[in-house]
Parts: sequence; C-alpha cells; structure tokens
Amino acid sequence: FDQINPASFFANILAIPLVGMVIVPLDLIGAFLGSFEISLARWLLIASDTLLTWLFAYLGLLLDLGLGAHQGGGLPFALISFSALGLIILLLPAGSVAKKPAFILFILPLFWHRPALDFGAYQLTLLDVGMGTSAVLQTRNHSLVYDFGPGNNQGYSTGLWVLKPFLRHQGIEAPDLMIISHNHKDHSGGFYSFIGSYDPAQLVSGTPLEVERKFNLSTPVRSCHDYPSWRWDGVDFEFLTADRNEAFTNSNNRSCVLRISGFHNTLLVGDIESEQELRLVNTSPGSLSASVLLAPHHGSSTSSTPGFVHSVNPDIALFSVGKGNHWGFPNSEVLEVYRDMGIEIVRTDQHGAITVRSSEQGIRLIKYRSRRPKFWY
Repeated sequence: FDQINPASFFANILAIPLVGMVIVPLDLIGAFLGSFEISLARWLLIASDTLLTWLFAYLGLLLDLGLGAHQGGGLPFALISFSALGLIILLLPAGSVAKKPAFILFILPLFWHRPALDFGAYQLTLLDVGMGTSAVLQTRNHSLVYDFGPGNNQGYSTGLWVLKPFLRHQGIEAPDLMIISHNHKDHSGGFYSFIGSYDPAQLVSGTPLEVERKFNLSTPVRSCHDYPSWRWDGVDFEFLTADRNEAFTNSNNRSCVLRISGFHNTLLVGDIESEQELRLVNTSPGSLSASVLLAPHHGSSTSSTPGFVHSVNPDIALFSVGKGNHWGFPNSEVLEVYRDMGIEIVRTDQHGAITVRSSEQGIRLIKYRSRRPKFWY
C-alpha cells in the first residue's frame, strides 16, 4: 500500500553478498563436512551463525535509526509521473526550457485530495491476510473494521503487516467501530497489534467475554447481538441475530452477522455454520437479501447451505482464504452451490485484496492483483 522503506538499500547492499557469498557457502560446506570432519564443520557453522547475528544486529540498527517503512501518500501514478517530470525539467540548465510550467507540474501533488464517497455510497475492502478474515468498510465520513486477520502475541500479525498499512493508506487515523466477529485466531489474532493504539470502547464482538480474556482488556467489549442499528452518511448498518436470548456454545455460530444497506446490500457473516444459517433463514428471511455476500466460514463444507445462499441471492460471493491452505477451503462442493446459482466468485487467494464500491451508478469490483499484477503470481 505505497510504503517506502529507506532501509532497503542499506540492508540489501550488505545482506545480499554476505548471505549469498559467505553465509550460505559456509552452511553448505559445514553440512557436507559434518559426516566426517565434525570439528571443522562445527567451526564453519559457528562462523555462519556469528555472521547472521551481526547481520541481524545491523538490520535492527537501521530500524532504530528510523529507516523503517514509511507510508506514502497513495498518490495516483500519473500524478507522481507529472511531478517527477517537473522536477527533472527544473534540474536542467537555466534557459534551456520554461521553468514556470515545470514548477507547476512539480507541486501538483500538493493540491491532490482523495475523492470522497457520495452520500449513500460505501466501499468494502476485503484484505488478503492469508487464511483468515479482515475487511474495512468506508462511507463518506466514517469507517469500521470487520475482523483483524490472523496473528498472535509473539510478533506474527497481519493486523500490523496488512490492516494498519491499509488504514494509513486510506487516511483512516482511527476506525469509528471495530468488530471482532468471534474469538478464533484467524479473525481476532491481528488485534494484538491494535492494543493500546485505539479506543477499546469502540470494540464489539459476537464473543465479547472470550475477547476480553484473550486480550486482557479492562474495558468491557460490547456484544454485537444486542447492538443497536445505526446510520452513517446515508448507509444503514444492522447486526442480524437469529435468537438474542440463546447462548450458542459454538463460537462460529456466535459470529457477528452485519448487514450493510445503501444503494446495494452487503452481508458479512463471519464463520456461521449451517445451524445458524437455518436460524437466520427462519427468523430474518426478509433481511438476508444482499448483492454481496462474504461467504460463511471461508467456504467450509459446514456452511453455505443452498437454502441460505438462495435466501441471500447475491450477485457476488467473496471468499477470504489462504493459498494452498491445508483445510482445502473453499470446498469444491460449496463452490458448485454458488456456480449453480450464477453467482460471481471472487477469492483473495486468487485475486488478492478485493474492493467493492457501491454507489448510485452500480457496483464496481476491483481486484488488487489484476490492478497491480506481479510476475511472481
């Protein structure tokens, strides 16, 4: 998301030759000698380990000096190109070309502002966080986060690596509402990187007590199952709960089910399974219809029953899945349910981050990997 890392040059100019020409050869020779010359192999591997330790210390020093990743402004490529052209012209010898037009080109980025969404429009971005879920919903003046992706308290966090950079890229200093659909780590783990940075009073969950214990929060987490409906900038939001008085024992079935209603409807359903799908079909049939559906439980065989999918009747189904995940999500039979109904299938493992823009003009679907293709995909 347009990050700039000044440390990359200084890191790579040392790390690439050191690792490729010294450390790896030492390891390979040490491994080869290990079967008949243990003493020499030991010293080679110790030398390799020492060099790695020094390299990591050097990389840490670069970060301590403030040379880590910095967020770019998210400027359009064309605007950056014009500004760069203006700078090149300004650096040419005096009198060779007109400088005033070049100066105007150079300062164009100062006058750029991110286009605002229309009243009643919204933008949903399903981030590519591997095997998990994290989505950001934006209206004209408000935003919310639905799930934080996988992570733990040991340093692994898609919340830090993916969600936070995206929020900065979109100019979101703090979401107005944060939702953890349920406490499973592939939906909540990324929240570890948000603790202490954002107001926990803006946090709601389908499993509030479990979330409080997991993250050791002193501020109570509100339950989405009794959270009132609200409106932002002409867009309506409502949590659908099949039975507000029933204590579900299955965390998946306690997931927050969020309905977003603007020019088009979107349904975010967490990891609900067939039992909860049936309850929703029986108790909220008129509220399920949506143009966009976040496929339940990543396309697991325990979810996306034909009756539920038919009740929602979406035009687009979003699947948040990791490439080559060992669960085999999305299940092939589940995909057939959607295909048989003529529903467009979009997957984060194939398309990267997915943005859905709903406006009076219609639904626009943006696939990040198609927009910015890389040769290694």
